[in-house]
Amino acid sequence: MKMEALKVLGGKAGTLAVKTSMKLRKYSPEIMLAGGLIAGTAAIVTACIATKKAEPVVEEARRELADIQNAIVINEDGQEESLTPKEIKKETFVVCKRLTWNLCKVYGLAAFLFLISVGLILGSHGVLKQRYISTTLAYKALDEAYKDYRERVKEAVGEEKERHFFHGTEEKGEKTIIDEAGEATTIKEAVKVHDKKYSPYEFDFNAQTCPGNWEAHSDYNFTFLRNAENYFNDLLNSRGHVFLNEILDYLGFKRTPEGAVTGWVKGNGGDDYVDFGVFDYYTDEYCDQNDGYIKNIHLNFNVDGVIWDKI
Repeated sequence: MKMEALKVLGGKAGTLAVKTSMKLRKYSPEIMLAGGLIAGTAAIVTACIATKKAEPVVEEARRELADIQNAIVINEDGQEESLTPKEIKKETFVVCKRLTWNLCKVYGLAAFLFLISVGLILGSHGVLKQRYISTTLAYKALDEAYKDYRERVKEAVGEEKERHFFHGTEEKGEKTIIDEAGEATTIKEAVKVHDKKYSPYEFDFNAQTCPGNWEAHSDYNFTFLRNAENYFNDLLNSRGHVFLNEILDYLGFKRTPEGAVTGWVKGNGGDDYVDFGVFDYYTDEYCDQNDGYIKNIHLNFNVDGVIWDKI
């Protein structure tokens, strides 16, 4: 029974040790950064304390150098005698050497803590940089695999049907059109319905998401989006890159974490143009068509992917 109990305890201890080790690795950048800041603060405090101790050491060396410059030194018999230029140079070197050694002893702990602080902060940066590179490479691999998958689906089912799969839309119902006289006419035309967001590059341009730029007029909204698309294509051609968050700011959307690192780079193997992917999808929230205009415009940007390391 005792052996079995020891085995169980040993197994639990091993599991706990592995979990603790993994958590330490996970939070190692934060731990190293905190340690570096603590060591840096300790180095400053220690240096301030050491400065008080260094004052008498420096003052003593200053007096010795003043005596040497006056070419006066006390010999073993306690008498003053003059020094030759060669002896002055030698004695000055001895005093400076002794002063340097004493200051190293006084400030040694502060310097040691400072080096530890710099090492920990640089180590934290190195870990985060390595993780960033690994994440970027993983994203690129997934993005390329996903694009290849879409191409194979297009070949199998056709481009139009693949687009419905990609955007999560379906054809259903009837469409009501308001004529100039204000009369409603129902026609047998399929209405594209979009109910979900499947990509971080999909956005619904409507009165709630972009109240500053949205107008209750379909032609105005489509014209505004086309002009914005043309503007950012000109910016891409002239500057060479465009971040997604720049477009979101222009249109009135809130910024996203993905938009801070993704976008378009000219001549990098992407599409080399900005496409808003404008579609006049109705959502469940905006399915009331009696106002006579499209109440929601769905956007799907053709970003190249992560461009932070390509500019």
